[in-house]
This record gives sequence, structure tokens and C-alpha cells, in this order.
Amino acid sequence: MAAATDPANQALADRSAQATQVLLACKNASTKDDPGGSFSLGRAQMALWLGLSIAGFIFIWLTLGIYRNVITEAILVLLGINSVTGLTAVILDRDDPNKPVEKEITKGFWADRISDGGGPKLHRIQMIGWTGILAIIFAWNVVANFIFVEFDAYLLMHMGIVNSAYLGFKTQETVPAK
Repeated sequence: MAAATDPANQALADRSAQATQVLLACKNASTKDDPGGSFSLGRAQMALWLGLSIAGFIFIWLTLGIYRNVITEAILVLLGINSVTGLTAVILDRDDPNKPVEKEITKGFWADRISDGGGPKLHRIQMIGWTGILAIIFAWNVVANFIFVEFDAYLLMHMGIVNSAYLGFKTQETVPAK
């Protein structure tokens, strides 16, 4: 009983409560650079192609010792398409830089990618589907054939159109409840 009323224990409990309040305030505070919030489809697609191209290059380099002429024009075009899409999506998501940013609440990894605030959207599902198909073809060719696939111009144009449609419809998306 004496330990509970000890002033040192009470001071420790008070400091612990203050630290908890500070941590909660930091957790709930947000800035425009805060990585928290919902998952971004544009950034995820950009990260996917960056990761696949790096992993594929390292795989071929370590297995065959080849590091020259491994990366194809098609992969550079895909990286470019996805970089522009990711950057444009970030710009479209940005509100007035002078206003404070409120965190969007995530609904989950896949739910955030296929939906806006109003539910699943076809343009998002289309982008995920075609990105997945090309990613599987790419990974299969790296592992089975030890090459970076050379996608034809029509498939690359198709990916450009799919990404453009996503960005066009993104301007009309419902903003999720905050």
C-alpha cells in the first residue's frame, strides 16, 4: 500500500500519462508529407515496376553474370508511364498546400486501390488488372527465360491509355470521408 502512495511512483505515473498523451497527439497529427492515410494506386504501381525491374536485373546479373543490354526499351517505357502516373496522381491528390492535410482512413491495401470514397471503380480495377498481367509476363520471362521481356508497341500504348483513363477519372473521384 505504501508503494502506491509513494511520491516517486506518482511522479512516474504522471510522466507516463503525459508521454502517452504526447504520443497520441503525434500519431493523430498530420502534415502534407505524412506517409499515413490510405494506400495510393499510382504510387503502388510505380513501386511495383521499380521493384520488378530491380529484382529482375539483379536476378539475371547474379545468375548469368550479364549486366549489359539487360534492360529493354519496353521496361523503360513502362517505368516512364508509371512514374508519370504516380507523380500526376500525387499532384491530383494534393489540395491547397496552405491548408492543413487531414489523414484519410485506410480501408485496407486492396480496398484503397480499387475504390475511391464512393466504392469500387472500373478504371481502377482495369489498371490493376492490366498491370498484374504485364507484371506476371515480365516475372515469368525473367525467371524462366532469363530475359527482360520486350512488350510490343501496342501493349505499351494500351498501358498508356489505361493509365491516362485512370488519371482522367481520378479527377472525378469521390473524396473519402475523413
